[in-house]
Amino acid sequence: LLAMRVLLATTAVASAGDCLCIFDVDRTLTGSQGSSWLQCRKDARINGVHDSAYAGGTLVLSEVSQFIAQTFCSQCYIGTISAGSASGAGSAERGVL
Repeated sequence: LLAMRVLLATTAVASAGDCLCIFDVDRTLTGSQGSSWLQCRKDARINGVHDSAYAGGTLVLSEVSQFIAQTFCSQCYIGTISAGSASGAGSAERGVL
């Protein structure tokens, strides 16, 4: 949530090539599957898309991943990093992200 506030509060606009925004997949671009989804009301559950992180479950998109287009990062190159697989090459999760 703090990261989202910082991104939205930034007014600098850069052209692609001037900046790079990198986000971790698990628990930054995605939220925790299961009961904690109820605690993060702005997270969005993507029914029918499996997220293999941790215990696995239905993909949950964090507020950050849903609103990147409304931040200065929309004008930058965007990358992701992860210690996990993001459900593997060609997965529905990767397609959504």
